[in-house]
Amino acid sequence: MKGRVHLVLGALLALALATPALAAGPTGYFVALEAKFLQPSNLKTGYVLNDPVDDFVPSGTLEDVEFDDEVSAKLWFGQSFGNSGWAVSYWSYDEEASDSRAAASGGELWTTLHHPAEIFFPVTGPSSARVGLEADTIDAFYWRRVVDDEKMHLSWYSGLRHATLDYGLRVAYDDFGDLFTANYISEAEGLGMIGGLRGSMRVGEGWYVNGNIGYSYMMGDIDSSTTMTSDFDFVFSTLDVAKEEDRSMSTLDLGCSVSWHVTDRWMLSLGYEFSRWENVVDRTLFVDDFNLTQVAHETFDVNWDGFTISAGVIF
Repeated sequence: MKGRVHLVLGALLALALATPALAAGPTGYFVALEAKFLQPSNLKTGYVLNDPVDDFVPSGTLEDVEFDDEVSAKLWFGQSFGNSGWAVSYWSYDEEASDSRAAASGGELWTTLHHPAEIFFPVTGPSSARVGLEADTIDAFYWRRVVDDEKMHLSWYSGLRHATLDYGLRVAYDDFGDLFTANYISEAEGLGMIGGLRGSMRVGEGWYVNGNIGYSYMMGDIDSSTTMTSDFDFVFSTLDVAKEEDRSMSTLDLGCSVSWHVTDRWMLSLGYEFSRWENVVDRTLFVDDFNLTQVAHETFDVNWDGFTISAGVIF
């Protein structure tokens, strides 16, 4: 029942015109290019406990990998009939980040993401982690303006979204030359409904303030794997765990912007946006020191937020 409710909401709610160019009065084909300066968060990248005291008692700060703002591009193409039209868009995101730590003088490091047989033991050498995140969306939708006067524009849209998200985290712990690694991979793909609302208010000659809210509900699957290796006293061992699951996923998009319509057919825009992708990353963790096959499957969301710059033209 809950899935059906989400499906209806995905067909009826959120995000209307994603660029002000779509809401322009002139008719014709249009293209728009958007540069997004987004920073992902909620990626659970903590990998080592940095203990300032070498006393064999785990304590200290959990270190993680932090992402910076990354530039990604979104391309729009469609046709405007004045107060309605259609559009397709493609967005691609790809970023990697890394971090490494060495124990401070008089301190020690503790592993947190390896097999429980080696969990919570201090390592003498450096610990490092590398995280990769890739995402793509393809949207196809129909839009219509329902409020149109000199000061206010309000439009809705509804269509389809195909989305993918790949997450990878690799950690390595060095202890007197003994190397322990863990590699977590999650690949999600979904297809479903997308819908939305967008409003614009004229604040000056050619200037508009815009706001939008968008929602999509998709059905798909997630493939995840956990691979761990130990090279202890020249004895090499590997542990592999894989999982595949059908999954419902959703995205929520919020945004605001200021746009300048240079002419009736040219537009520039500067804005801020927030996006939340739910149920899109899986990880398998070992949770029991005594029953070494005891595992827990962790699912979490991914958020993005940052500034956007876009330009569009109707021809």
